[in-house]
Amino acid sequence: MKKDKNLKYRSPEIQAIVGKVPIWVIRWGMSVIFIVLILVLFLSWVIKYPETVSVEVKIKRTESVLKYKDTLEEGKYYAEALVSEKGFVKIKKGQIVKIKLKGYSYYKYGLIKGIIIEKEDIPINSKYLIKINLEHGLRTSFRKKVEYYEGMKGEAEIMIKDIRLFDRILKKFKRN
Repeated sequence: MKKDKNLKYRSPEIQAIVGKVPIWVIRWGMSVIFIVLILVLFLSWVIKYPETVSVEVKIKRTESVLKYKDTLEEGKYYAEALVSEKGFVKIKKGQIVKIKLKGYSYYKYGLIKGIIIEKEDIPINSKYLIKINLEHGLRTSFRKKVEYYEGMKGEAEIMIKDIRLFDRILKKFKRN
């Protein structure tokens, strides 16, 4: 069967029907795009994406250090971290800290929550010491108690401030 080479020369009525996009498709398409755009803007306004500072921490017991009896109860756990100057200026007492322990998978055990209780202004090898009170001791966010061992370490994220995703995106455009 031979192809008709004159397909483009068909009648003008057929060309008008085949070549024209129906108006309802354009209206619905524009409406869907508009609704999706409004939904994305709304979600970026509602969703908060926190600014954090990540540091390595060492978990310790208060009973081994007499100096902290006035700020922490004896037998409780706390964490110490050395922070660079860039991160140190953003950190304030009372900020929330979430710690992922190196010996325990945070997918299985969860995170340990703490609060910054002390900042030392004297640098140690150009880093500053901060102390974190572990509110619930070594009980994780999954309500599992982890066993303490000497030299216990973890990776901490200090929540500096909650920023809306919308503001974070807008901040990127303002820089450029």
